[in-house]
Amino acid sequence: VALLIFFNFVVNAYQAEFDPETMTSKEAEGSHRYHIIDIVLTAFFIVELAFNAFGHWFRSFVTDAWNVFDFLIVMLSLVSLLVDAIPGLNILRVLRAFRLLRLIKRFGSLRRIFDALVLSIVPVLNAFVI
Repeated sequence: VALLIFFNFVVNAYQAEFDPETMTSKEAEGSHRYHIIDIVLTAFFIVELAFNAFGHWFRSFVTDAWNVFDFLIVMLSLVSLLVDAIPGLNILRVLRAFRLLRLIKRFGSLRRIFDALVLSIVPVLNAFVI
């Protein structure tokens, strides 16, 4: 799953480099391939999320902040794929980059570092105010 998350990030980063107005026919074909890859990976992440929810008996799934974060990111990805034709909602495509943060949940040491950084925000802000 971690490799797929990273692969999806790379695909989204590369796909973001395409400018639809100046795209050649070969680039348009490549962009279509990336869109299909994005659909397949989003479907995989939805299935993985469903297995995770059922594996945790839903209650413990909902009470874990990382699982709720996973759910939000996957749902944002799904919404961004469904409303692709609406021009004002392209910002949702940018939010899919947060899928990479799902990797933090997969690695315990990285998760501890991230949690420590989050916990240090309030003390740092207090020191900044002083």
